[in-house]
Amino acid sequence: MLTKERQDEIIGLVKQINIASEKYQLMHAIFAIENMFQKKMQQDWQNEYNDIREKIKNTSNQDELEMLFEKARELNKESMHKVTIVVEYITNLEVGNARISTTENRNFQITLPKDMENIRNDDGTINMEALTALRKLMAHELGHVVLHSGILTDVEIDDLNKGSEEEAEFFAEKLLELRRIHNEEVHSKF
Repeated sequence: MLTKERQDEIIGLVKQINIASEKYQLMHAIFAIENMFQKKMQQDWQNEYNDIREKIKNTSNQDELEMLFEKARELNKESMHKVTIVVEYITNLEVGNARISTTENRNFQITLPKDMENIRNDDGTINMEALTALRKLMAHELGHVVLHSGILTDVEIDDLNKGSEEEAEFFAEKLLELRRIHNEEVHSKF
C-alpha cells in the first residue's frame, strides 16, 4: 500500500511532468514524425546497403572492395542514428516567430519565443488565446520539418520559399483539425 508520503511524492512528479508537457505542445505529433522519419531512413539505408552488397558480390577489384566495405561500415553506423525533434524557447525571438535548425545527422531543433512558453493566466487557468497561438506556431514549424526536411519528400529546408510557407500553414491547419477531432472523441468517452 502506498504511504501518504509516497503518494505526495508521486503527485509532485506528476505535476512537474504536466507543467513540462504544457511547454511542448503536440508531442504525440512529434513522436509520430520521429517514428515516420526513422522508418523511412531505415528503409533507405537498407536499400543502399543491399546495393552495396550486390556490388561486393560482383567485383574482384581489391581497391573497389575496400571502398565498398568502408561504405557499408559507414552506412551501418549511420543506421544506428535516431532522429529527434527538440523544442526550445529563447528570449530573442519575437512572439509569433520561430526557427528550425538541423544538425548534420538530421536532428531538428524548433526554437520558439520565450514569451510563448507560459500558457497559463495569473490565476492558473489555461489562457486559450496563448495556447492556440502556441499550437498553431508549433504545428506550422512541424509542417516545415515534415514537408521540407528532405526525408519524406524531396524538398530541403534550404529550398524554402513563399510556397513552402503556404504548405506549412496548410499542414498546421489540417494537423490541428485532426488533433481537435481526436481530442473531442477521446474526451467524450470520459
